[in-house]
Amino acid sequence: MANEVVQIKDVGTLLQQQMPAFQSALGDPELAKTFVRVALTMVRMTPGLTQCDQASFLGGLMLGAQLKLQFQLGLAYLIPYWSSKHGHHIAQFQVGYQGWIDLFYRHPMASELYAEVVYKNDKFKISKGTDRAIIHEPHYDGDRGEAVGYYAVAKLKTGAMNFVYMSRNEMELYRNRYARADKYGKYGVWDSNFEEMALKTCIKRTLKYMPKSVELRAAMETDEAVKRPINTKDMIEIDSVPALFEESNQTEEIVESREPEPNKRTRKPKEPAVEDVITEVTSTTSSFITTRDKLLKRIEDSPVSEEDKAEWKLMVLNESTVPALLELSSSFGRLEAQRANDA
Repeated sequence: MANEVVQIKDVGTLLQQQMPAFQSALGDPELAKTFVRVALTMVRMTPGLTQCDQASFLGGLMLGAQLKLQFQLGLAYLIPYWSSKHGHHIAQFQVGYQGWIDLFYRHPMASELYAEVVYKNDKFKISKGTDRAIIHEPHYDGDRGEAVGYYAVAKLKTGAMNFVYMSRNEMELYRNRYARADKYGKYGVWDSNFEEMALKTCIKRTLKYMPKSVELRAAMETDEAVKRPINTKDMIEIDSVPALFEESNQTEEIVESREPEPNKRTRKPKEPAVEDVITEVTSTTSSFITTRDKLLKRIEDSPVSEEDKAEWKLMVLNESTVPALLELSSSFGRLEAQRANDA
């Protein structure tokens, strides 16, 4: 399967053969049939998918089925890319910005998530620090001007909130660094739908420090990934198939075009000693545990309600990095202040 190339005349039969896998993921025969019909329509609308290798095509579809994100609604996409590494096209799975919103609302603590474009003539102001806020008044009476920035805001039922803003220039730098460009310098979906990709980027960054449902965590691990199941068993157990993240063609071309300067010896970077790596990991782990335990004790000793305490403890235990814990600590401080004012 892995070395075969999907041909349009074979897609129908191919998808019918994988119907048990789709049904296993979606949990309903009728949903599986609808999913296959949508996949066939998607192939007709995106002919480039017929040039992709069969395994990456099926793997991308299965990721969408597993996350229950509907391709026809723009919640997810299957994008064909040329891989110079493999010498053929691959199908890359991508979650759309509406898909991230859908996944966020599956968490029981989710309250609100939205993303907006900021235009030059809008009234816009950001306040950070201990009292974070966004003031955005769109200029609807005339021309709003060109897009100058993008932001996303996520809120929880507890009152906790997080937002991310990126200017147009920052977004272009982000695209240049992480998107894949072809040999003509084109960025595919970034060129055809820059706004949606920009909003998606802000949403992903915002959700990084928010509680995550099982599906949202899985999406973050597989967005823009390629999976190549080799049989039906792999399709059903797609979680066990390694997620591959292809290097962009732009990066490969730059690397291939570099030549060593004359009369200069190429030095191999010095690798860190095993002891240094162990020390660094141990130090990081210790810092995380200390930060987490202090925050848990702070929540326990705070004057907020027992219901609030339970929700915030769950949020803390759901995180795995020190920056995420610090962000939660800052948000909890605002909740404590609000409860104190109410009292």
